[in-house]
Amino acid sequence: IKMTWLLYVIFSQFVILSSGSSFGDMKALMEYLESNNTKNIRPRFNQSNPLDIYVQVRLYTLADFDVSKGKLTLALSFYFSWLDELKSWNSTNFGRISRASVPADYVFIPDMALYTSLSESNKLIGNDVTKENVKINQSGNVHVVVNGLFEVLCEPDVKMFPFDRHTCRLKIPANRPRTEIRLNSKYAILDDVMQSNTRWMYESSTHEIIETMGSYDILHYDITFRRSSFFLALNLVVPICILSVVNSLVFLMPVDSDEKVSFSITLLLSFVVFVSAVSDKLPEASEPCIFNVVIIVQLVYSSVITLSVIALSRYEGDADSHLKTLDCNCHGHKNKVDYIKDESEVQMKSSKTINKKKCCIGSCAIVCFICFMLFVVIEIIVMAAMLVK
Repeated sequence: IKMTWLLYVIFSQFVILSSGSSFGDMKALMEYLESNNTKNIRPRFNQSNPLDIYVQVRLYTLADFDVSKGKLTLALSFYFSWLDELKSWNSTNFGRISRASVPADYVFIPDMALYTSLSESNKLIGNDVTKENVKINQSGNVHVVVNGLFEVLCEPDVKMFPFDRHTCRLKIPANRPRTEIRLNSKYAILDDVMQSNTRWMYESSTHEIIETMGSYDILHYDITFRRSSFFLALNLVVPICILSVVNSLVFLMPVDSDEKVSFSITLLLSFVVFVSAVSDKLPEASEPCIFNVVIIVQLVYSSVITLSVIALSRYEGDADSHLKTLDCNCHGHKNKVDYIKDESEVQMKSSKTINKKKCCIGSCAIVCFICFMLFVVIEIIVMAAMLVK
């Protein structure tokens, strides 16, 4: 049994060595491909036939999205493949070599660019930009892979900030008419190895091929992603709701409290700070953001509360001044009996006046509290609906 196993191992190694290619075979293949240099000729025996280019995109991570600048940063791989009819070979003539990695100058490489790129050069492949070796097999199938971080233009949609969802488009146009080059793509963006991002969550992608006026193909890849809104909801939405509720509670403070005005002004300044914080995160020329509108409404709401508190405080102050006026008139009497009589009447009148005005102020405060709290409840329901959506 041991002898049989040994003979099997020796025979297997002999077969592997006898079927392997040598340095001379690879050198001969390279010389053949170099001598048959057709990089400036579209690789078709019949030049009236178009060259079909197959494109595939793989997404590794959604690195960053600058909403204020509309700049999306993606880690991508672009796969391009086509059939080069002028570069096929018979593997039996070259030590059964069925595939090889050759310099880009040996084969025809179409100029393909990422139209929405923000880089100085948006070209992906081409004989003037491709410096790495390309893969080619004995049938003439050429494969080129481009990896890297790509910054692309993306128009942000911040209408639902901080629960916003964006769709960005990658455009890959053909550099020749459809009669010469046709673009093909079977699948949307591959996301099987994608790594998650803490700020942005990838959702889906679609693709389509559009024939533009002039018969040039343009390949579109649409990427949809949304913001991870938990952090902003915790630091913006929740404080706004709490401040809205607390702002209404100023009407429940005692009527003769001296801190109502300062308290309402402090909350008004807090809303001003939140408006500034939200504005820094939004693009300057974007459509109105619902959350920003809500904060502006809250700012107006807080201003109305402050003015209401000031008006009620002045009304209360008028009641106190009226009491002091009656008291001074009472002290102007010289007759002691008249003075005692007038003082008792003044106290009765002033107590009735004060009670009446305090009751009026309290009723107005309760009505204001109910109205503003209804507004706050409606606002919270709207924010919850935005979150669910």
